[in-house]
Amino acid sequence: MLLLSTVMRGQTVLEGSMYDRATGRPLAGAQIRVLQTTLDAVSDRRGYFTLKGLPSGVFLFHVSRPGYEELVKEVVVKDEAALFIGMSLLPTVQRENPELAAAITRFERYAIHTPGIVSAADREYLHDRGGLDISGALAGLGNLWALQQHAAAQQVWMRGMQPLSTALLADGLPLSTGGAPGYSIPLLSAVDYQSLERIEAAQSPGIGHVGASGTGGAVYAESFAPAYSSGRLQVRPLARIRLAFPNQEQTLHGRIHVSSNRVAAAAGVTGSQYGDRWSGQAGGFQEPSAASQGAAQLRVRVKLSPRHELLAGSQHFELRNAQHFDRTALQQFRSFTTEQFSRTSSSLQWRMFPRSSWLREISVTAGGHQWEEHTRIEEPGSQSVRTDRVQTGTALLVAEAHMRPNPYWNAVSGFEWTRDAARVQASRSDQPGDPAYEVRGVLPGLSGWQHAALYSLHTLDLLKLRLTAGGRLLLWQPQLGEAPAAGRMLLSGGISGMYPLHPDVALTAGVHSGRRAPTLYEWAGEGWLGPGFQLAADSLAPEQALTTEVGLKVRQKHFSGALSVFRIAMDRFIDWAPALYEGAPTYAGVPVWVRANQGQALLQGVEAEGEWLISRMASCYGQIAYQRGYNLSQDMPMNRIPPLNGLLGLQMQVRSGLEGSIEWRFASEKRQLGPVDWEDPRSRSIESWQTFNLRIGYTFGKGGCSLQVLNLLDAYYRPFGSGIPGRGRMTMLALEVGF
Repeated sequence: MLLLSTVMRGQTVLEGSMYDRATGRPLAGAQIRVLQTTLDAVSDRRGYFTLKGLPSGVFLFHVSRPGYEELVKEVVVKDEAALFIGMSLLPTVQRENPELAAAITRFERYAIHTPGIVSAADREYLHDRGGLDISGALAGLGNLWALQQHAAAQQVWMRGMQPLSTALLADGLPLSTGGAPGYSIPLLSAVDYQSLERIEAAQSPGIGHVGASGTGGAVYAESFAPAYSSGRLQVRPLARIRLAFPNQEQTLHGRIHVSSNRVAAAAGVTGSQYGDRWSGQAGGFQEPSAASQGAAQLRVRVKLSPRHELLAGSQHFELRNAQHFDRTALQQFRSFTTEQFSRTSSSLQWRMFPRSSWLREISVTAGGHQWEEHTRIEEPGSQSVRTDRVQTGTALLVAEAHMRPNPYWNAVSGFEWTRDAARVQASRSDQPGDPAYEVRGVLPGLSGWQHAALYSLHTLDLLKLRLTAGGRLLLWQPQLGEAPAAGRMLLSGGISGMYPLHPDVALTAGVHSGRRAPTLYEWAGEGWLGPGFQLAADSLAPEQALTTEVGLKVRQKHFSGALSVFRIAMDRFIDWAPALYEGAPTYAGVPVWVRANQGQALLQGVEAEGEWLISRMASCYGQIAYQRGYNLSQDMPMNRIPPLNGLLGLQMQVRSGLEGSIEWRFASEKRQLGPVDWEDPRSRSIESWQTFNLRIGYTFGKGGCSLQVLNLLDAYYRPFGSGIPGRGRMTMLALEVGF
């Protein structure tokens, strides 16, 4: 490709064309971003693009397009100088996973990435091969174990650690704050799957600077974002329909992008209806797990100047009439229904790209979430009906600076503040038709949780060694009832390194000392939580985790992969402990539990994933993970530790746009159970299982269609710890059309 430059009043107008390196044809839809500025462009049908207003200096050009390898190139722009650079892209049939085995020379690509394991799924994988929901997509990424409570509720266990140990961020805003709701629906379920463009799972000592939790890892969800056009007004609508048979899902999603060279906006709306789940021929029945779901989103970018930008966004997600089959069938509830679960989020971000040679970016983000959760429970062993209404407001403020003091040192430092305020109303009627009376809710009246944190993460290149070191100072304060509790301070930090043993092989190692503050629902939650009836805890100390790991990363022309061995030593870890309710170990026939610090525990495991490019038309990918957890203080296995599990897939792609894949997923028999596993019916699914998924897709112009058959052999299985069995044989049709 030939890129030409024209000088106008001290600034440069860049014009160029994008090409497919394999075919030599023009490449449309490639996004060209000039890092450290707000300038970007998208190539048109002829592959042409224009960048205006670029001053003189040294810049990083980031070029990307789904289905192609990303390109990052340093460009020196000088006044009155012609510029000739090559920027064609190489197609790939592999799942986009750019940080799976980061090459030593790719330091420029968002240089804050650590040497740890970061698995990523791009838009194509999410909407074509990821399955029906987020849990299905995450199940193929890294050491993640995805569980489902019903058709629209998913949980993720990372490296065998409970979901509360994993930090969740959606479009840069933390979801897993200390007071975030979680009575009946996990937080991950409050993200619109159809709007996602990318999702990453990071599990390494380098993520401790993220969020109030994160001792086990972090999950980043990124939805569609608007991009500036090259000058004229552009309107790009998109429509997607997805149908799953027999009567499993009907989803409609539409969005529109409107952009100019200074303003860009994107809006989308999603509506989904889930049917009762069919569990396979061996199960031979359906579970009443139907639910309806809707979402809407708006994101706007305004270029105030070449170095100043405003970004605003608003999202609304709502789930209605979700039946909890796991509780109704396995814990003798007559009915357990989430009548409404909603999240409304808003944010405003100001970004500045200074002229300083070392200060690259400054951003300030203000925003918040408004959560609402309505639950109706017909309790076991009686005719009583209980209703809970929880309203939670979350305020957020984040200020962050990206620095590059010299070519060998990158840093990200910032300040974060969040405040949660929860208001709970609960009532109960003892007999049908009786008047309801007020009872204690899942939280005591007006409860709150706030934290303030300072964090900093630094990446250094010292000869061949890359070091990443960071820390986080957290001050947190819960409020239970009217009076706030005393504030506490936590310090987390870690260091990791990557050293090239060979141009294609790097050795990684790291250690991280993490601290996790207990959430409101762990501390003060009381009611039908977890495996039974939970009582409020008298007191809880912060959980501690010391993670050490060592691994290898390989990236060659035809193969990339990563292998990691980890050890997590936990102290005062928070888990379920048996308790008494009015002197009895059960309530309404189910066990009584309380959250408590359990002393010391040890988690050890190994994880590996890799991709092999067999030819230009075929690739093979796989992932496997195994871990064991032991409660050292009580001399027994830890609860909810996933068994050996993994996947293996083969993907074929024909140049005409036709592609297909077959994937095998498996889990071995669960041999060691913790004390809660024996009592919780959801954890008694210890049998091994395997499923096969088949997909055929065709890409045309600005759209595509696919046919996917999940659980091809119609096997009956239940992932360990899941509230409902896995889906039986199901056919899914998807169609996407852009204009």
